[in-house]
Amino acid sequence: MPQASRRLGVLPSSLTDDVPAFGPIPRGARAIIPILLLIPALGVIVSDRGVEAMPPPGPSATCFALPVSEGRVSVEVSAEDAGGELLLIVTAAARSGPYRFDCAMAPGDGTVPAVRSLGRELGEFLPRRMARPIIQTFGPGPDPAPDRGPPLGPPPLRRSFSVLVRPGDPSSPSRYDTVDARLRALGDRIQVFVDEDDGRLVGDDMLRGIVSAFERHIEPAFSGWIGEPIDVDGDGRFTVLISGKIALPYAGRCRVDGYFRGTDLDPALPRPLSNRADLIYLSPELSPGPYLETILAHEYAHAVLCSRRRERLGPVSEEAWLDEAMAHLCEDRAARSTANVDYRVSAFLSDPSRYRLLVDDEHRPDRFRSHGDRGASYLFLRWCSDASGTDLPPVLALGRSTGRTNLEQATGLPFDELHRRWTLALALASLGPIALLDRGPDLLDRLGDWPLGGVRFDEIDPTSPVLSGSIEGTGTRFLRVLTAPGVPTRVDLQCDPSSSPRVSAILLRDRFPRVSLDVSAVEACADSTRFVVRIRERAGLPTRIDRLSWEPLLPPNDRSRVEMHPGQLEGDDVRSLFPEPVLPAGSDLVSEPFTVPTRSSRNAPLVFRLSARGPLGLRSVSWAITSPQPPTNPSSRPPDALDSSARGPTAIAPPPHP
Repeated sequence: MPQASRRLGVLPSSLTDDVPAFGPIPRGARAIIPILLLIPALGVIVSDRGVEAMPPPGPSATCFALPVSEGRVSVEVSAEDAGGELLLIVTAAARSGPYRFDCAMAPGDGTVPAVRSLGRELGEFLPRRMARPIIQTFGPGPDPAPDRGPPLGPPPLRRSFSVLVRPGDPSSPSRYDTVDARLRALGDRIQVFVDEDDGRLVGDDMLRGIVSAFERHIEPAFSGWIGEPIDVDGDGRFTVLISGKIALPYAGRCRVDGYFRGTDLDPALPRPLSNRADLIYLSPELSPGPYLETILAHEYAHAVLCSRRRERLGPVSEEAWLDEAMAHLCEDRAARSTANVDYRVSAFLSDPSRYRLLVDDEHRPDRFRSHGDRGASYLFLRWCSDASGTDLPPVLALGRSTGRTNLEQATGLPFDELHRRWTLALALASLGPIALLDRGPDLLDRLGDWPLGGVRFDEIDPTSPVLSGSIEGTGTRFLRVLTAPGVPTRVDLQCDPSSSPRVSAILLRDRFPRVSLDVSAVEACADSTRFVVRIRERAGLPTRIDRLSWEPLLPPNDRSRVEMHPGQLEGDDVRSLFPEPVLPAGSDLVSEPFTVPTRSSRNAPLVFRLSARGPLGLRSVSWAITSPQPPTNPSSRPPDALDSSARGPTAIAPPPHP
């Protein structure tokens, strides 16, 4: 059986020594997403009281768990800590929702405890170790699964399958139809059947891509790691059915590129409830290339993981959120692309309070196959695996429990503690440069070719001291509380007590860049919109503009990944929009108009991210949400930039400070 040919090194050789002012972040300073947080290595002061670890170059932070009483937290940022930043991380631990929360700040008067005296300072989170990059080739594991044996000769040229074609209870035989399919591709370990009705949609290049990716990359990666699916039909080959009918139960709700059904591995179930075969289903609308290969790897992962669980526990299903996270985590080894997870991760990071980490039923209409939910569960499990040093997919697949309990037993930590530390990790990894490693993308760079902007923070400051909103069950809200130097500040947070709120705090010593971002549409046509950007420096620091990126705020569930294209301008391209590459302290700039294709967004709101960097290399991301349709009242657009006689970007004098 073919095996992966080599093992790549996974440990970085060193941490960077310096980050030049306004220079590009060195490759060695990029934070790998899976690590997200190894607290001592991130420059966070986390040791026991009175003994502080020496942080590497970069920001220093102290992390706290704040007590919550009847949904309320009131703390004061002392005069000594004021002038830096207070990050508040509010998680709804309950699983329903959404839940309301309110936050307000006011001058401190000493009537409530200071953060440092009220909060429980968090010690070293997890063992100090480095993590793997996201996409990587691994050799066989130490205990390869037994070979399923040689194929039993040529398969039949035609075969009938039972396919779920109607919405409703999948245990009802009336939901199924019989699909007649023809054998179109054959390999040593795989056979591909195509629905007779879809024969013209499936070209030879797609079939060759499936067989090649499976036999060269996907099957070898799994066979020496987690094993192979149970060979239910005993034919020695894994089966793929390509049929457009797999999308019928989900029409109008989401696009389905493929799926696996655990009931097909159950030989005790009658037809049509089980095909009694090791089988996955793919859409004929998939195109050859990395995305198809990644979907193939994802669905095959489900078949392998379900097989291991069935061997241990029988027909017991893993909870949907964890099952999907495990399959996405398997893509990191078996796929050669991030195309099935990058846009999901970005959706979650762009609006983390909207999405749930734990989803009891992802087929509920309001959560149906939510991209952001999937992105959250993938990032969480990726962090748990790397930070705990546990190869989670095989461990979880062989566990004797499911869901939270399964994860707790695999990592040795309570779920609530894992969840809290992961959200702290997300916050810190979104401020960079904090985690310094040799290779791989970071939360402020890209995942594959998809631009990221870290988690989206809501901000409150003396000019906007009140914030209200909601949090989904097991979702998280990230807040930046900006205080004036030397001025004590009181912060009151009120959450719905039924949300079982959990609140963490991070005190940052350093001054981070802070740029307000306003994006307005000025002209729209059938397939594009012209926008202008107005930015204002608010931290009193000269700030270099690095990148402007955008995407639909809510990725359409019924569009393929290949139809969703994020946009970006970076480096000289984005700086050319403005009169100067560095935004002076306290100043405003208005950009030249620029064009964004908007046909694929279907006029949905677009989320824009502006990445910027201060003199010490500390980074910050500003967010704006806007409609691709220009306002009917031209006076609501940014001044000067709309003047048709303007030939270039506009600089606006900084306003007087109060």
